[in-house]
Order: sequence, then structure tokens, then C-alpha cells
Amino acid sequence: ESPVLDQQGVPAGWTLQLASFKERGNAEALQLNLHKRGYQAYIRDKGDISKVFVGPDLQKSVVDSLKDELKKEFKLDGLVLRFRP
Repeated sequence: ESPVLDQQGVPAGWTLQLASFKERGNAEALQLNLHKRGYQAYIRDKGDISKVFVGPDLQKSVVDSLKDELKKEFKLDGLVLRFRP
């Protein structure tokens, strides 16, 4: 699968928003759990909400597979989104 290019000709990345928390400590706990299991996870704060993401990857199919894998493992149904650095 070839990466999709954006309007500037730069490859578009994809990420999985796995969960959102009002308590940042909950987001940090999930991130740590994901890291321990070998996943690349990060947190982004928007207002008083902390969002946990897994990724990014240039291939959407990789992130789609991650979504299915993490849904089985963590019982969380994430959202596949374009990655914004």
C-alpha cells in the first residue's frame, strides 16, 4: 500500500485515538500499559480532556489493524484519524 500524499505532496500519516479521559492520570496509566505491551502511544491534551493515541503510521491499513487488535486486547473501540504533528 502506497502512502497517501497531502496537498503539499507530503505523505499523510494515520493515528488511532484510543481513549479520552477527564483525569490525565487515567490517560497516563493507559499510555504506560500500552508501552509495556510494545505499542507506540502518546497523549495529547485538549482543554481538560487527555486523549490517548497509538501510532502514527504512514499506512492506514496498519492503523486499521491496530484498531482491531487493541479492541480485542483492551476492549476499546478507537478512531482512525489523520496524524497532525
